[in-house]
Amino acid sequence: TIGLMRGIGTEAAREQNLIDLSEAMKPIISYADQKGVTLCLEAINRYETSLLNSAEAALDFIVNRLCNPECVGILWDLFHANIEDVSFKQSLEMMGKKLQHVHIADSNRMFPGYGHTDFAGILKDVKDSGFEEYCSFECLNCPSLDVVLNESGAWVEKMRAL
Repeated sequence: TIGLMRGIGTEAAREQNLIDLSEAMKPIISYADQKGVTLCLEAINRYETSLLNSAEAALDFIVNRLCNPECVGILWDLFHANIEDVSFKQSLEMMGKKLQHVHIADSNRMFPGYGHTDFAGILKDVKDSGFEEYCSFECLNCPSLDVVLNESGAWVEKMRAL
């Protein structure tokens, strides 16, 4: 996963930052391709970085700056998508097979159900899109570690039943 390790960048230097990132990724892409590994770029909201804030920006970078290598996909984090993406469904359609992993956290970075994200609708759309890779929680231990531990199994089963 290539998330914030890519740097936070600046608005003023965005173009140069994207050029530098694409150049820095060339040897990594070559190595990943040789090893049969998929690299995932994570779109991260504007409050944390000025680079690749939405699914659309990540996809544009992969297609137009990296020449759309097979071994580079997108990690779609629903917390960040809630801030930056125009529509969850539109982002899913746009990413298509480039979607490789989904991070699950509610709108407030808490465990699902403690914010306002419609996980049933989003994950049904994810499933209907043909996505067959992995999802993982990337939420804070909020409202408490006990809630996350005690509710996660039932929550996952509920989502699988969609």
